[in-house]
Amino acid sequence: MKKRKEQYNKILLWGVAFLAVVLSLVVICIRSREKKADYRILCSDGPAFLMAEQLLKDTGCTVTKMTENDSPADISEADEQQLYACSAVVLSGRETEDFVKAVKATAPGLPIVVMADCHPESENPFLWMNTDFQMDCIDYVSSSLSDLFPSLEEKIAENGQEFSDAVFEEPYNKRLVITDEIEASERVIRIIVLSDACEAFSDSFGFYNIASFALNRGMIPTDGERENAVVTAKRCAEVLIFAEKKDAEFADELAEEAGATVIYMDPLTDRDSVEDYVKGLSENLDALRRYINREG
Repeated sequence: MKKRKEQYNKILLWGVAFLAVVLSLVVICIRSREKKADYRILCSDGPAFLMAEQLLKDTGCTVTKMTENDSPADISEADEQQLYACSAVVLSGRETEDFVKAVKATAPGLPIVVMADCHPESENPFLWMNTDFQMDCIDYVSSSLSDLFPSLEEKIAENGQEFSDAVFEEPYNKRLVITDEIEASERVIRIIVLSDACEAFSDSFGFYNIASFALNRGMIPTDGERENAVVTAKRCAEVLIFAEKKDAEFADELAEEAGATVIYMDPLTDRDSVEDYVKGLSENLDALRRYINREG
């Protein structure tokens, strides 16, 4: 009788142990599914896509970019279908008010994260051109996505830190070096900017801005505005014009009239990886540094 009882107890213990193992595996599977949740994120443009893709890397989320549209307020049929199926939308902030309204009307209640909201007081959404604001932008979008998807918070924070480290390692430190070189030269540099992206970039250095012409938004200066910029520039010892290469004809003509030097910037709107983005930002900084350290 005693022997049977011992055998029964052994079987019972083995059964309890087996159930414990099964329950542990179930818990692991549940947690794994939480960490690899199948969320679908729709992004408005290149910068928004790059940000979301990097922060949600290895989480199991699907990150896609909207199709190009002729009208900034237009949502294509394909995008409309994606809006119905997605979990959240990430915008860069350079979208028109009509476009945002169209997104909200198509999918009422859908969470929207706007990169530029990290600095709502700024009217310039091209934050990724400024190494200071880029750090804030990463933190803001990381926090926003973590609030929407709490089970992914740990991985989002890890990815955000990796992105920040990549930006800080070269471009941010390079910007600090250039700032020191400008101060050491004791030069008073005035600037004219021809796009929002160029203005965001130049804000990193505290240059005095003579004039801003947002050619990227189709805001061509009037003859009077152009003349005022030229007259002011001629009174200054040193003037730089920051422009995108697509505006080269306008920039070169203005530089000749004003006696200024043109530095061409890449707005970084089509960079599809962190490495490519960091490379582009560094190239913009190198272009300015070559000018600052030029001889003669």
